[in-house]
Amino acid sequence: MSEPLLSVPSGFSKMLDWLFWGGLAVYVFVLPIPHTIALRNIAFLLLLAVTIALILHDRCRPEFPFLPAWSAYAAVALISLTYAVVPAESLNEIQTEILYCALIFSVATTWAGRRPIFHAFCLLLAAINVIMVSVTFWHASFGDSMDRIMRIPSLAMPGKNSNLLVSIMPLIALACWRFWMEGKRALASLLIILLAADIGAMTISYNRQAFIALGAGIACAGLLVLRSRFTWRRLMVFLVGLSLVAGLLGFQLARRLGPQESVAQASETVFSQDVRWELWRFSLEKISEQPWTGAGFGRPAFRQAYPEFMPESRDLLWHAHNMVINKGIQMGIPGIVTFLILWFMLVREFVRHLDASPVRHPLAVTGLSLLAAVFVKNMTDDFFVRDMALLFWLLVGILIGSLRRYENSERQPS
Repeated sequence: MSEPLLSVPSGFSKMLDWLFWGGLAVYVFVLPIPHTIALRNIAFLLLLAVTIALILHDRCRPEFPFLPAWSAYAAVALISLTYAVVPAESLNEIQTEILYCALIFSVATTWAGRRPIFHAFCLLLAAINVIMVSVTFWHASFGDSMDRIMRIPSLAMPGKNSNLLVSIMPLIALACWRFWMEGKRALASLLIILLAADIGAMTISYNRQAFIALGAGIACAGLLVLRSRFTWRRLMVFLVGLSLVAGLLGFQLARRLGPQESVAQASETVFSQDVRWELWRFSLEKISEQPWTGAGFGRPAFRQAYPEFMPESRDLLWHAHNMVINKGIQMGIPGIVTFLILWFMLVREFVRHLDASPVRHPLAVTGLSLLAAVFVKNMTDDFFVRDMALLFWLLVGILIGSLRRYENSERQPS
């Protein structure tokens, strides 16, 4: 028998695990913090390196779900360089939002498919969440004006980032439920307090859509849980949750527009006078004018192609404020279709685990709740770019990898 070309030390696997967790902790922590691109890239490269080492050590294949959908989306994006207003900028956006997102998705899916990391990852998220929200509350309060909130230090910004909070809260909620069911009530109670703090930080941010997105996530989770096993107690829990979110939304609307307006008046002002209606009408008209092409990949394409749209508001209305419409502005109908196919593949993946084992069902519910919240959140703005897109694909990668690992273990004979 021939000797292996490379002898692996007995502690090599453990070392890989430590390197992975170190890189992951740094990556997730600095991802939403401004001006940390160098540290983020170092952590990203470390994660890639240890993943390659894991693949070689375990003699396995890298996990890359939905490769045909990713390839189609990437192909349309690369074709868009031929008609992009600023090709160099579009290429840079493709590198970040497709190449890097695909890589972090593969890294997360590969590790979660090989190691039982999901619940430890939820605790890591919770620890990072505690730090970020604590820093936000240190620098801001509910009584601060919107202008004051926008001027808090950049290190305090991530803790009130509603896109970040909406993305991680479903996983923390799942961890909370699991600890509660296991009898670890003290740890579950701490996570409940953390979720309440997250909602408080959302309120501080003055963001309205965050509560609509949170309600969408809760509604999705509630319907799926009731579908699996209906009880009146569960129904009441979810109805109370939705009522609280609706109340917070009304409070946020009134708080944003001033005490002189009632909630009804605030709602009418928001929905009838919002400039987004004109922005979306203009964007759809431009898509219909050139349905098979666009202005090039990336949010800046709108501003580059249509500087005439409300030039007095270019600092705010520099893109379509809707992630699906933005894809149409950038790549026409092919961009919309391939982007939505990628989302459809995610939905289908989680749905197929819903009626599986009791172990997989909560993960699938969490995944679909995450998709609902993030999708709804990005219907009135587009934060599905750069750091938030990278975080999203990391989260769904860990969920999908964990689901597939459980699935494979169930198929093995006992």
